[in-house]
Amino acid sequence: STISGEGITNGELLILAVRAGSLVATASRDGTARLWSVESGECLRILSGHADAVVDVDFAPSGSTVLTASKDRSARLWTVETGDVAAKLEGHTAPVVRAAFAPSGAQVVTASQDHTARVWMIDGTCTQVLDKHLGAVVNACFSPDGSRIITASTDCSTRIWDPTFGDCLLTLKGHGGGIVVAKIS
Repeated sequence: STISGEGITNGELLILAVRAGSLVATASRDGTARLWSVESGECLRILSGHADAVVDVDFAPSGSTVLTASKDRSARLWTVETGDVAAKLEGHTAPVVRAAFAPSGAQVVTASQDHTARVWMIDGTCTQVLDKHLGAVVNACFSPDGSRIITASTDCSTRIWDPTFGDCLLTLKGHGGGIVVAKIS
């Protein structure tokens, strides 16, 4: 089947991620993610298992693993080749709204409406809970060298963290409204 032939229309398609121009990953309110061939438009894998909408997707730097974030309060790592779940990242108490790989591919960070971000090893072990925000954490990502994590929150702050020890290194305040995204160079 093709992307247009799979009924992913009318706002059902939330996120696209492209790996090396050969695969597209889509996340949907139907609780699934799908992997598609860029060349043929064919759906290659359906990643089923979340109990609620899948709201974010990311490819590992190697391209061999896909990470999904869901309103079901979890994130999952999936093997691209088979579509099997490689690890479940569970521990958040509210929807997980973002998930991203570290540049090394050895860790991931998740952002949740439970006011935390979490750092995980790819085996599903949570190594740090970043819990200084007073509002939902709506975005989290690693710096390009992997030495820092930046989070954005509805509490009108952005924080920079050490992913190894979980220390908040810097808090940036000044916006009059919630921060929706933050990136670090």
